[in-house]
Amino acid sequence: MDTSRLLDCLAAEAVRLRTAAARGLTSPVPTCPGWTVEDLVRHVANLYLNVVVRRLRMPADTPKQDLAEEDPLAAFDRGYAAMMDEFSARRPEDHVGQLPHETVRYWVRRMVHETAIHRLDAELAFTEAVSPIPSDQAIDGVDEMLTGFLGELTRLFPEEFAADLSDWADRWALVSAGDAAWRITVRPDSAEVTRIEGHGVDGGAAARISGKPAAMLRSLYNRGGAGEVTTDGNGALIAQLRRLLTAVTNTT
Repeated sequence: MDTSRLLDCLAAEAVRLRTAAARGLTSPVPTCPGWTVEDLVRHVANLYLNVVVRRLRMPADTPKQDLAEEDPLAAFDRGYAAMMDEFSARRPEDHVGQLPHETVRYWVRRMVHETAIHRLDAELAFTEAVSPIPSDQAIDGVDEMLTGFLGELTRLFPEEFAADLSDWADRWALVSAGDAAWRITVRPDSAEVTRIEGHGVDGGAAARISGKPAAMLRSLYNRGGAGEVTTDGNGALIAQLRRLLTAVTNTT
């Protein structure tokens, strides 16, 4: 997805999240146990203001803001506006923050999917029927989860995931979402993830997880969708992969 498309998705998801949240800030969020919608909105506002804006402004000294006493929807609006101002003032390829992979586009993409998942949380606080996720956005979200989180986090911090890392040898799992597919194998020091293209890509896979893009994204983040995702093959490998995905999701 190009950056302009990501920005369009981010704008749409922010509107959906705010619209859902305005229905009732005291409602519990079933997918975030112990949280109300107010907690959820403050969490996202904090991400916008105290994570993204500060990362984009580095190395300038930008103190964290205390949002505890601010109206949560006002904090959300202010945080979103400040973040979008920072995005618009830079080129997508500009390096920001401290890590080599951090560019403006990296943070735009990260906030698209973070906002989308929490938009689902806000909608699920009131109904089981959620707004659809566009297929291209969902595929990009699955790719971020598998290559950006599962692959990168286990490589950078293998000790944190040691309980669920092993050696699959020549065995591998296929995750497919619509026309997109990823080959995954597990080693003692990381999960190796490769995006693959073309038909017949599942030949030789020991396990398979497949579904439509939006259902797959929701399933990977434990936000429903599991009933629309099918699995077959080695159940032990699928269970191990699920544990790893849950572990990296809880880290992010």
